[in-house]
Amino acid sequence: MCRAARTAVPLFDQPDLKASRKLALELPAGWAAIANAPRLSVTDLGARSLHQFAPFKPISTYFFGFVAGRFETVTQPLRGKSMTLMKILQALDMPERAMRLRQ
Repeated sequence: MCRAARTAVPLFDQPDLKASRKLALELPAGWAAIANAPRLSVTDLGARSLHQFAPFKPISTYFFGFVAGRFETVTQPLRGKSMTLMKILQALDMPERAMRLRQ
């Protein structure tokens, strides 16, 4: 959640202050993670996994971002690069859930 960002990392809303960062996320097994830095590795820790990302170039803190969860992923080439689309798995049954709520 955006409003909880300050609980995850220290943030300074001052455009002339930029910092480089390294991100490592320890997540439940089966979860995926993306960030605005390339993923270096995913290490299996049994019931958990460690996702490590390349150091971020110095950017304003409000551009730093990551997402983690259970996703369905589709990867295809696009203009000579690999493009991955991630969809939240919990959202797959949303139309059915919405119909149950309306009844």
